[in-house]
Amino acid sequence: MADGVILSMWNLDRLARRIGIIGAMAVGFVLWPQTATAMSPDDARHLLHRTGFGVSASQWQLIIDLDYDRAVDLLVEQSVRGRMAPPPEWVDDTPLWTIVQRGWTTEQRRELRQKKRARIAELRQWWINQMLSTQTPLQERMTLFWSNHFTTQYSKIYAPMLVFQQQKLLRKHALGRFDQMLLGVLRDPAMLLYLDNDKNNANAVNENLARELMELFTLGEGHYTERDVKEAARSLTGWGVVRSTGEFKISSKRHDNRVKTVLGTKGNFSGDDLARLLLAQSVTAERVVRKLWLEFISLEPDEAMVSQWAEQFSKDDYRVDKLLKTIFKSAPFKSPENRGSLIKSPVELYVGLMRPALDGLTHAQVTERVDEMRAGRRLIKLLEYAGQNLFDPPSVEGWPGGLEWIDSRTLLSREQTARNLVLGLSKMTGTRENPYLAYMPGLAPRKSVMAYLNAIDPVTVIPQSYIPQRQLLEYIRDPAVHVK
Repeated sequence: MADGVILSMWNLDRLARRIGIIGAMAVGFVLWPQTATAMSPDDARHLLHRTGFGVSASQWQLIIDLDYDRAVDLLVEQSVRGRMAPPPEWVDDTPLWTIVQRGWTTEQRRELRQKKRARIAELRQWWINQMLSTQTPLQERMTLFWSNHFTTQYSKIYAPMLVFQQQKLLRKHALGRFDQMLLGVLRDPAMLLYLDNDKNNANAVNENLARELMELFTLGEGHYTERDVKEAARSLTGWGVVRSTGEFKISSKRHDNRVKTVLGTKGNFSGDDLARLLLAQSVTAERVVRKLWLEFISLEPDEAMVSQWAEQFSKDDYRVDKLLKTIFKSAPFKSPENRGSLIKSPVELYVGLMRPALDGLTHAQVTERVDEMRAGRRLIKLLEYAGQNLFDPPSVEGWPGGLEWIDSRTLLSREQTARNLVLGLSKMTGTRENPYLAYMPGLAPRKSVMAYLNAIDPVTVIPQSYIPQRQLLEYIRDPAVHVK
């Protein structure tokens, strides 16, 4: 094999067994000759598909002439400063659940329920359009990641304004400091209501928040005892929500001021003290790093490397941006063996397929364009059918992800929706040029078409004699469109 050319094989057998694809083929993956840090087209393709939603022409042009490490730095640093589009006007209103309904008619109660449903639907569509229009997709990816780490379910709290306030908190710290995000989450009204901590007081201790704080948000199972949960719950007594405004409050009358013992340490702990105690445990950093490995690298973490990164993560004051740079520059992330090894979530798939055709449009323009499409108007429902209803994961553990994204039902839904979105958008450009067929620097025309949609080369053989529009349709149908 020629110097500088690396051939790796991606085995689709596991995916094939899961989704019923017969005769799935191993895919050859060829890298261009390169220096140690040079950016090759395949490097750029992999980096953009993993750190954002698909590949758009503007993102490609942003990094293709840079060396690899500088491209990573640029993507991360820009995302730290990413901007949020104006949210719906009602997000600062008094929460609808504070309305006293005594004496209301059945019709008035029905209208209130409809108003809440309309608002959460509007918020879901706003976030989708934010993902579609953002110039910093990594920020949206990380906001989505943290919303699945610090999970709440709208179907329980039923308060759209509080859902937005929580999303705003996670967005603020998405690439910032994990410790500050954790402290903020413990004061977040949506979280306090979701895990019933508004009912937690010294005379009737509720353990829900303390348990999930230890099991899901920080330590992980096996690193605490039931006694630790009970003592941690006492630390969180009195932390609740002002019903009339939806704001966080601490009730000194409801808080247990006695000494607690958590993880062998004694003290008159508050919620903040508890968070800092959990952050001081090495397994907390390891849990976060391991989850980011599963999100960005592969389904098989290297535990030695996880421990090494976690130690540095805690020394760096839990700075997520520095950790992401380490991950994206690492050999496991860049390894050809890990390319195409992760399955895209429905949001990653649908948003990633749409972004090439909406590249350069403002949030308002994207909103208008999406609303013109039947599939666009139904996008919220289509995501729900595919298993990812934004702001409403299936449980406190969030969306399981991985192979769970695909079964015989969801695969059909994903394929149909992908085809409708791409073909619909390709006909709505207002110009003669199909955006999915636009040339990208450094790639042959066939490779350009492929890179917009696929993180790896197709599984099936697509004849080069096909006209570009036919190739586009075949790429959408190919199983490789579902992986990253």
